[in-house]
Formats: sequence, structure tokens, C-alpha cells
Amino acid sequence: MITTIAIILIVGIAIAIFYYISSQHSDNGRSEGYSSTSRYSTANFEDEDDNDDDDYASTYKFLTKSLPGEAYDNYIGWGNNLCMTYKSLDKDVSFFFKGIDKYKEAILLKPANNKAYIAWALALSKYAPLVEGGKNIYINEALEKLEKALELNPGAEVYNAWGDIQVTIAFEKEEWPDRIAGLHVAIEKYKTAIEVDPRNAEAYAGWGRMLFYMASYKVDAKLFEESYAKYSKAHELDDKDSNILSDWANNTSKFASLTENEALYEKSIKLYADVYKIDPENSYQIEQWGRTLIYLADLKKDKDLYAQAADVYKLYMDVHKAEFDSEDFFGYIMLGFLLLRKSQCEGCLKERAPEIEELILKGVKEYPAETAKEMSRLYFLLKQEDMAFVWLEEALKYEDQGNDDRNYIVYNGDFGDIRTNLRLKELLDKYRPLADGETDFDEDENDSLEVIEEELRA
Repeated sequence: MITTIAIILIVGIAIAIFYYISSQHSDNGRSEGYSSTSRYSTANFEDEDDNDDDDYASTYKFLTKSLPGEAYDNYIGWGNNLCMTYKSLDKDVSFFFKGIDKYKEAILLKPANNKAYIAWALALSKYAPLVEGGKNIYINEALEKLEKALELNPGAEVYNAWGDIQVTIAFEKEEWPDRIAGLHVAIEKYKTAIEVDPRNAEAYAGWGRMLFYMASYKVDAKLFEESYAKYSKAHELDDKDSNILSDWANNTSKFASLTENEALYEKSIKLYADVYKIDPENSYQIEQWGRTLIYLADLKKDKDLYAQAADVYKLYMDVHKAEFDSEDFFGYIMLGFLLLRKSQCEGCLKERAPEIEELILKGVKEYPAETAKEMSRLYFLLKQEDMAFVWLEEALKYEDQGNDDRNYIVYNGDFGDIRTNLRLKELLDKYRPLADGETDFDEDENDSLEVIEEELRA
């Protein structure tokens, strides 16, 4: 049976993906390809092809005159940004191919440097348009680019990229045993990178990530300990790399959710705090920190943890506002939810209800479905079912999210028991009907597989 924690994790991943797409963040909340100079390029000042659809073009072109010595790296950065923009913001496929052209421009400048070949290979693996069935037809070409990079300079960076691309290859396999075999191939590439450069932190982090995938699929605590140790080694080698630390924190939190392990939650919370010290403007990771506090608070029913989560969310909202020059109204919904949970722990939900309602309703314009769902939760917990059902129906009227909504409501516990509340069952059957042969409370469902599939596809 899917646990409440697993359902919350899936919802959390979905929301994280939303913010990822909105802010053009990478897995760890930072856009790859950006550096002090990589925003700018000498690329084709008079090129008509780089029109206004390329949001980076004017900036790259404008500063390129003063940074001619950085042209090679800037072309690579520009290519990375174009490819990611295509993938993360669902732009026209021309963005991807424009990005590939930037790597080619870089190679023309420095044909003996392998950095552009590595970036080109990774772009083909991570951002290329997929064909029917989710297959990447550019993988062989990506491997060809790596072979060229290896020929030019057999450094650790090539093997790290090779490991990353092997992950893409592994998860195109239909069966998990085949995927696991592919992850072992990736590990061998990271090990080779370490042989070339024993102090390569990125290789240890990649190794740790592969072990995390395996541990999550098998729900294997011992395997996760090995993963944790690899991340620890990577951090020891480079304690200023926020991407490694973020990856470590995220995966520790996810495995804690799979296993409902309080100690791992606490470790991940400390890791997120360390990420904040290094990268205090990374709103994505601050939000993940807050969510992990919520998961642990839910597990322990701890009012102090809910209060800490609220403090982190306030911090997140401040950083988000500074970063995007706009308020994040979903943050207000979360603050209302956290005050609700804290009030439950303190036995004063009825007294705090007006304050909770005021916070949640601040999100109604931007997030009407989420607002309605949280208002429904509040009224169900207040035992005011008529108002609760009004708000729940309002939430369910919005864009159909498949059975994700149904599963969350059925298993969460705040919205009543579908087995004894006929009104709830009728409403869910109306807006989120089960597929033929599908039932609620499926005892045979593989919890760990469902959650890790969601994570890996994200």
C-alpha cells in the first residue's frame, strides 16, 4: 500500500518540477552553463538567425566585444542555455539545434580543446528531442563526441560525462534488471575518472548517485550507506561545490522518505543548511529544505519542526522575490498549511483557523486549485463537511491531474475515509474516476518502484 509519506513525496516532486521549469533551474536549482563569463559570447553579431526567440542572444552579443578571450567558453555556455531552454521551457526544437551550432562555433575556435565536445555530447544525451516512446536517437552521436573528446584529452571530465550518458542509456531499458546493469556500467566510468584523477569530486558524486538509484529501487539501506559514503568523499574533496552538496541532500531526503527514516531526514536537513551557507540565493534548494522539514514533522508530529519549516519557507519567499521580482503566492499556501499542522499539534486549530484561512487565500488568484484543496483540508479537519466539500469540488474542477489527486486525497487522511464516506467517494468518482480494473488501497502496489520511477523520470 502506498504510504502517506510516499504520496507526499510524489506531490513534492511534482511541485519541485514546476519550480524547476519556471526558473530554468538544473536538478540542483542552478542553471548549467552560467559562470562569470559564460553568459556572453562573440557569436555572430550580425546573425539574423539569432532572433528575439533566443533570450540570451542580445546579452551574449553585447558583451562579447569586451570579452574576446572568453569566446570559446561563452559559445559553450550559450549552447548549454539554448539546449536547456528548449528542454525545460518546452520551446521550439530550433532552440536545441541553435545550441548545437554554438558548440560547433566553439570547436572552430579551439579544435584541439575537448570541452566543447563534452558539452555537445551531454546536450545530445540530456536535452535532445525524443522520438515516440521516449527514446533518444542521438545517443550514438553523443558517444561519438565523447570518443573525440577522449582522443583530444583523456581526462576525468570525459569519463564523468560518459557515466552521465550511460544513465540515459540505462533508463531507456524496459526492465529494471537491465537498468541496474546499465548503472553498473556508469559506475565503471566514474571509477575510471577517479583512476585518472583521484581527487575528482564529481566522479565520487556520480558514483554515489548511481548507488542511490540502486538503493532506492531495492530499498536497500546498506547500499544507500555506500551511496552516502561516496557523497561524503566528494564533499571532502570539494566542500565548496554546492551542486554536489545539493545532490547529496536531495537524495538523502528522498531515501529517508522511502524508508521513513528519521535519522536520514535529520542528516538531509543539516545538509540543506550547509547548502544554504554556500549558496544562500538558491531558492529551489531552500524550498527543498522546507519540504524535508515538513516530511520529518509529519513523521514525528512535531510542532517545532513545523515552525522551523515555516521559517525556511519565509526565507524561500524572500529569496524568490529578490530573484524573480515577484511574490511566490504558493509560499503563502504552504505557510497556511504549516500553521494548520502546528495548530493541530498544539490543539488550537479552531482558534487559529481565521489566520490559516487568510494565509491560504492569498494564493487563490495564482493557484486556485491548490488553494481550494487546502481550504477543503482545513474545513474537513474543522468537521465542517459542507464547506469542505464545496472547496474540494472546486479543487477537482480544475485541470484533470489523473489519479494523482485521488490517491493523495484517499491516502492522506485529512479528507475523510472514502470507505465510509459515500459523499467523498461519489465526488472523486465524478472528477477523478478509477480506470477499469483499478481499485483504491491496492495491497500489491510496489511503493518503492512507483516513487523511484517518478524521481528518475523527473
